[in-house]
Amino acid sequence: MDLTENRIRLLGGRVSVDQAFIDNQIYLRDGDIAIAAGTLIEGIGNKFSDLDMYVFTEERRACEEVIYRQHHRVLSVERDILNETSRGKQVFLVHTVVPNSGVKVDVEFDTFAEVEALFDQVKTIYDYACNNLVLLTKVLTVRQQNLIHRLFNCLVLRNEPRFQQLMGGISRWQYCYVAYRWFASDFSVLLDLMGAWDKREIDRSVDLARENLIQQMSAYLHLVGSTNVRRKWLLTYLDQLPVPDAIRARFLNLFYMTGVSDHRSKEQFVFDTLDLVDDIQEASREKLLANPYFPAGRAALDTLHANCFGSAATSDYAETEYRYRSRVYEEGVKPTRLLLIDGI
Repeated sequence: MDLTENRIRLLGGRVSVDQAFIDNQIYLRDGDIAIAAGTLIEGIGNKFSDLDMYVFTEERRACEEVIYRQHHRVLSVERDILNETSRGKQVFLVHTVVPNSGVKVDVEFDTFAEVEALFDQVKTIYDYACNNLVLLTKVLTVRQQNLIHRLFNCLVLRNEPRFQQLMGGISRWQYCYVAYRWFASDFSVLLDLMGAWDKREIDRSVDLARENLIQQMSAYLHLVGSTNVRRKWLLTYLDQLPVPDAIRARFLNLFYMTGVSDHRSKEQFVFDTLDLVDDIQEASREKLLANPYFPAGRAALDTLHANCFGSAATSDYAETEYRYRSRVYEEGVKPTRLLLIDGI
């Protein structure tokens, strides 16, 4: 992506979007912010990717303000498809195609109040996550997750000062921690794997083990700065972000299931994924300790202990969950593979 001469150049200059075209899509008002985002702006997209634009404004456009012939499709807040006869609706999305290309432009209109409320929601989830280390089921919608990622990875087209002021309402590392917790150390996934293994369902065990590995690698990528929670970009960020070479190599070997063909190799595959997840969690401990936004060390271990045992009778289940989750806060936890051998 390159911005020169009031023109956005994408895909190494093969697609060019000029300012006049952009202005015709965004219906900008004084005080509004306009940004361009998405994989094309990040430099990881392709000729079939969309160009995502956002307009942050005090109030959305009325459908009567839109020049429909300029656009491919216009949607209301209620997701109605609007046209020249529409009345009384607010515009949420404008879809257009860049002239002489197959690149679709999506323009989303959001109010400042909505963005600020979203930032407040992230802060609330973050505060909860820091004090509840067992699991995190408080989530955002996919659209909200996409918006936050794009805000952190965008090109500001209009009103840079107000954009910087707006972004003062959210911490990248707080969001990264929340995203990490959505994926990390999911005990229910491990229980599913243990159940399949106990029933000798080897193919299902392999499938669950591979998915668990992918999930835990996704968690680690958030600890090192990824704000994108979409599974389809995992390999891209694995290549771009600082992951230890040995862990990356082992992950790719297991991701592609190299040499997994018979019962014995499938059993070994399951053990190998659990060993690598243990090592990913060991590496995660270092990242947690190094970042003041992340709960870590003895304080986090005390919080986890209280979360696991504070309001319920001690049980083998609670003890196993505590030990599994504690690996990212202390050394010396037994290998997870032993759970398949010994059970809870």
